[in-house]
Amino acid sequence: AHLVLLPEPPSRHARDHMLAALASGAVLHAGSRADRDDPSRAIARFAPGDHPYVIPPGGTSALGNAGYVLAAAELADQIERGELPGPSVIYVAAGTTGTASGLWLGLASAGLGTVHLVAVRASGPGTARRARVADEVRGTARRLGMSNAPLTERFELEERFAGRGYAIPTDAGTRAIDLCRGDLRLDPTYTAKAFAALAARAPEHRDQPVLFWHTFDSRLPSRGTTSVTDLPGGLRGYARE
Repeated sequence: AHLVLLPEPPSRHARDHMLAALASGAVLHAGSRADRDDPSRAIARFAPGDHPYVIPPGGTSALGNAGYVLAAAELADQIERGELPGPSVIYVAAGTTGTASGLWLGLASAGLGTVHLVAVRASGPGTARRARVADEVRGTARRLGMSNAPLTERFELEERFAGRGYAIPTDAGTRAIDLCRGDLRLDPTYTAKAFAALAARAPEHRDQPVLFWHTFDSRLPSRGTTSVTDLPGGLRGYARE
């Protein structure tokens, strides 16, 4: 696997994930926004002649989104078995919007179309847009042979908690991490911002069942014996020990 990594603020989180990827055998490259916008450019630079299967940033594609269509069906099964009440509102973090798109389509197809889905933008407005969600929903429905689920007023893109941009922590997100400490581990990039939105808007939902869709997996593969000095030169500045 060739990983074309895009710029973000240096952090321990970024360092640990890069070292774990390196230990797993991946080949890491310092990419640019031009590589993100034109994957063919990245292929020509880093994997010429290999005819690679390209996974876009965030894993957002019709195939990737299908995982969250299935996740919504799993939620419907859990509700039917009485494992939790049917939610009136779901909060979920939104970056490249694949999670929110798959969930929206899945909720509609699983008989949960009355749920209000709040996708909390955690990155720049150019990444998480309502129009992009609509496009992803259409493309995913087409890929799966399902009926489209146009966005209605029950889909909301909450844009007030992203702060200064992707992977830049916010004060509200830090407070959310502290609030959940010991019960739920949040990450500063996505889920802390989503939970901050839920916490700020909790009075709106006083008499409603609210579901926080937690997308952060805090488990980390072993970094083995790798160290920052094993990273390509262009990435060492993002992975300070």
